[in-house]
Amino acid sequence: MLKNNQVMYGGRVMDSYDRRVSCTYMDEYFGDFLFDEHQPFHFYKDAIVDYVIPPEGNRDDYLQFIEELPLVNGPEIFGLHSNAEIGYFTQAVKGMWKHLIELQPQTDASTLHIFLAFKHCFCNNHRNNHMAKL
Repeated sequence: MLKNNQVMYGGRVMDSYDRRVSCTYMDEYFGDFLFDEHQPFHFYKDAIVDYVIPPEGNRDDYLQFIEELPLVNGPEIFGLHSNAEIGYFTQAVKGMWKHLIELQPQTDASTLHIFLAFKHCFCNNHRNNHMAKL
């Protein structure tokens, strides 16, 4: 199996220490063990999804395998704590509101006050929903 762990790309591998880390990850996650037919390697497996290299087949078999994968993945699949998702959603909502406020006309102060009141109410509801999940 050809390994490309010596390639430096995208400005992410800056020095010999970064290269060492990159090579270690490549050896760990892109080894020949991925293709062992007697003991398949599962990148992640739970009751809902099994991320594994699909069995050999034709194009339609691969497309069907891909279509059966979930569209949305939780942070656990990537080895992260569930709080990582909360942080991501918080940042996404803040960014969305920032852009929505920027789109509002800046001349009518009463419209802006109504919008800000709605934003405050929506954010509180969003926060309460997340707190209830915890």
